[in-house]
Amino acid sequence: KRYIGFNQSRHLQRNLILVGVLVLGLLSVVGALWINYRMQRSFAGIQAGLAHLQTNPSYRLSGQQNELQPIVLAINRMAESRQRLEADLRREDRLRVMGRVVAGIAHEIRNPLNGIRLTVQMMARKLRGSEAAEEGVPVVLAEVNRLDSLLKSLLVFGADEPERPRRQPVRPVLERTLALAKPQMREKGIEPE
Repeated sequence: KRYIGFNQSRHLQRNLILVGVLVLGLLSVVGALWINYRMQRSFAGIQAGLAHLQTNPSYRLSGQQNELQPIVLAINRMAESRQRLEADLRREDRLRVMGRVVAGIAHEIRNPLNGIRLTVQMMARKLRGSEAAEEGVPVVLAEVNRLDSLLKSLLVFGADEPERPRRQPVRPVLERTLALAKPQMREKGIEPE
């Protein structure tokens, strides 16, 4: 001990303290590297899960048992909320399209129904006083009016969107109107050209 210089206990304590500090520093660096590795791996898992969520909305991230678990749970809740919202939007789109179709059909049925009403009213005037006119015409007119009120209620489905003007040929409309009005015109002595 005398030749090496470790004869004093004070030097030995100081060297032991230095070795202890060095070992503690190494353990701290190894611990920090381990935590960094685990965090990197967790973040990589979350990033991969987010990329998978972009293509598959029903995918959920696996639950992690570390500091990032609240983040994973929040992402899964947002994905579920997004999926519900998308389903609601699809359902609303289907209802909107169905409403437009129903309103279009109701409008197209209403036109011939008005023609039927006018024809029945004209027949009632011609058959005035007969039993068929007294019994049948009011029943037919009541049913036509009932159908018309049903069609009005169906037209409510298409009321949320304003009509867009579009070009239509006028000739078919005029021909139908003339065909409906011809009997009344003849009755009054008017000859169509």
